[in-house]
Amino acid sequence: MKNIFIATIALVSLNYAITVSNVVVDSLISTTETYGKVWRGIVTYDVVSDTDSVWTWIELSTDNGSTWRQDNIHAVGHIGTIPTGTARKVRWM
Repeated sequence: MKNIFIATIALVSLNYAITVSNVVVDSLISTTETYGKVWRGIVTYDVVSDTDSVWTWIELSTDNGSTWRQDNIHAVGHIGTIPTGTARKVRWM
């Protein structure tokens, strides 16, 4: 089984402070489909900023962090432009 790493990243203008904390990857499962391995899971996190909203995305590494990709991830929930706050949740595949 490969190690899988998830990076939850939030980005705002450098003029603002931002804190991402309590990042948890949960319900991580993998299935083998005819076209290859499919990973699914839930990421929860808190994000605090001087602004009302931030831009977030998820990147995935299947080679112990040597490379990161976001183009193979489909996600719904608190991703993209989101309001800051606690208990942000993203379901991804």
